[in-house]
Amino acid sequence: MSNDSRTDDTETRRSFLSRKTCAGIIGSIALGGCLDRFPRGVDPVEDRSAESRNSTDQPIGSHEPMGTEDATFERLDRWEADGDTELTADTENVFSGSQSASVEGGSGVIRIEYPSLIDLSGYDISFAMDIERPDGTIVHLGLTDVDGNRTAYRSQFYQSSYPSGYLRYAPSVTSYEAEMSRIASIQLWIDADGEPPKYRVDDVRFEEKRFDRAKFVFTFDDVLRSQYETAYPIMSDYGFVGSLAVNTELLGENDRLTLEELAELDTEGWSIDNHTHSHVELRGLPEKQQRREIETPLDFLADHGFEAPNAFYYPHGNADRTSLEIVAEHHDIAYNAFTHWSTGLSPTTPMARYWTNRMLPRSAAPVERRIDLAIESKSVCTPYWHTIRDGGEIDPVEFEKICAYLEERSDRIDVVLPERIALD
Repeated sequence: MSNDSRTDDTETRRSFLSRKTCAGIIGSIALGGCLDRFPRGVDPVEDRSAESRNSTDQPIGSHEPMGTEDATFERLDRWEADGDTELTADTENVFSGSQSASVEGGSGVIRIEYPSLIDLSGYDISFAMDIERPDGTIVHLGLTDVDGNRTAYRSQFYQSSYPSGYLRYAPSVTSYEAEMSRIASIQLWIDADGEPPKYRVDDVRFEEKRFDRAKFVFTFDDVLRSQYETAYPIMSDYGFVGSLAVNTELLGENDRLTLEELAELDTEGWSIDNHTHSHVELRGLPEKQQRREIETPLDFLADHGFEAPNAFYYPHGNADRTSLEIVAEHHDIAYNAFTHWSTGLSPTTPMARYWTNRMLPRSAAPVERRIDLAIESKSVCTPYWHTIRDGGEIDPVEFEKICAYLEERSDRIDVVLPERIALD
């Protein structure tokens, strides 16, 4: 694990990243996982200026088959708002182009109809949204076919935890009922939660799915002992490996893994990834402190013979613009920490590469449903846990049920590491 060749690989990769950063890529809006077309180091979610909007680096995907004017809200006459919801053009707060759609009041639902139908089968989807209120809400996308069947997607938003301004959402599919080759209507909305919603939406994009099979990623936060003593042996029986979100300052303390145990898991094929140095919430911290928290583990892991982490995990799922920009300099993919089990699926193309969906399920049943849905929609299912023990977030019996179900469905879904999602 600590041989010279791995250290050389780490230095080569970090040197490459440094060159990319110095080339001034930060500030564009590329989101993709293909490094030659969409290099790491770009700003993953924000299009903050006319210069970045006119950049040759574009978000992954295209506006087809929806059509550019509809997808970019340059024409609003084909979009309709439900009830007393107000839909207007906003030329001041835009993600791309000359205007966005501003939505306020009522149900907050806007829709566009396609009498001639459009074919969205085989596509992943994302969009940019800037939510002003409510402070916490659920973001929804609906695709309805000609017979009224709907494929539904959802994501989460918390004003106090997430980056301000536009955020690109690649929402989790929650039902897959529509005939995707015959879509007649697209709907967007957010839950009002007791106050009139107000948000802006822009730049709907589509990308062909990369995988013919669903994927599943085991992720574990904070390197707590039950991950090594319980999850590791259970997963080993099934031939599975996972990703450990490591706080390097806390190794060996307060019921956490030791450096030697981390090395053992690394040798067994687990992914050793970054969860900051001390597990501090990043949002709102000065850039210098954020950079120290994000970059110190890179040096620590390299000094102890580990490969550079592919993935980053935001502590408590909190981040701001500075967090995302620094993370993008050094990692291929980054994960939030949604708590509800319905938000744990991601598109096969990481269209929101530095704000990737995860879920925290407490039993096997919701995970099994997500596995089935991932298979049906060819999506990526990513749960996370801290404790796997009696009285913990999930008990060992339920955890093993998940492994057994994955083995049962292994003809349709693969257990992979984050690097497979980010780089393939």
